[in-house]
Amino acid sequence: MTSKFPNASERDPKQTILTVSRSLTMTPDSATNLQQFLEAYQQSGAFYLLPAVITDGVPEVMPELGLLKRHISVKDAASVSEHDIEVMALRKCGYVANSAS
Repeated sequence: MTSKFPNASERDPKQTILTVSRSLTMTPDSATNLQQFLEAYQQSGAFYLLPAVITDGVPEVMPELGLLKRHISVKDAASVSEHDIEVMALRKCGYVANSAS
């Protein structure tokens, strides 16, 4: 998942775009949590990214620092091409599909 990257037609070609990324590879037993998140996002049209500090195993969420997000890109790893922004997370994990083409 990534934030929606602006299309070339939506931005000034002289404008510099900076993308900050942090990725974490997870291998859950099921897709239940992802499906619930995507269903809630589809209904509301937005979500918050909230930072948290974990103390003694208990997360303390900081909603005052949250970021409201209205666009998200969700792709299967196999559908990510070498020109997609999501490839930066896959390269780190060694999952790049079609890297020979």
